[in-house]
Amino acid sequence: MSKAKVAILCGGLGTRLGPLTARTPKPLLPVGDMPFLDHLLFEVARFGFRDVVLLAHFEHEKIEAFAANSVAAAAFGLNLTVSIEPERAGTGGALFHARERMADEFLLLNGDTWLGINFHALAATRRTENAVAAIGLREIERPDRYNTVDLAGTRIARFRRDRSTEGVGYISGGVVA
Repeated sequence: MSKAKVAILCGGLGTRLGPLTARTPKPLLPVGDMPFLDHLLFEVARFGFRDVVLLAHFEHEKIEAFAANSVAAAAFGLNLTVSIEPERAGTGGALFHARERMADEFLLLNGDTWLGINFHALAATRRTENAVAAIGLREIERPDRYNTVDLAGTRIARFRRDRSTEGVGYISGGVVA
């Protein structure tokens, strides 16, 4: 397999959804007639990506079964592999365990988030701005439920974890190039 250009985070517990995610990874919950993760894969394929690593831990067997039977993977000839964290270690740990499977430049997507964004344009912005990463942000009116970011021009000045922002704020849209 060639090195993956897309990694999708599928290892979270989804505890805020209670019984819906007690035994099912959040990316596998149905939206319409298929798992949300298939919707993401259709979007990934629409932009021409074919090699994808699913970063899993919680109920990883279900992610593996999904990868073997994904409608989007079959429709677009996607090469799906699953990287399983031996212990939950967050986003950084998931990427660390998959590092040998990843291309030098790749997209990182939350497996439970949709942000309508041009993936190629985001990656181009990162290269043009000579930045370590480019993060797709979403402006929302009541950001007090989320961690927010403070901007200095077009750059992120800091991540706020205090959730005290009032009024309009920016949050991560779950897409990083």
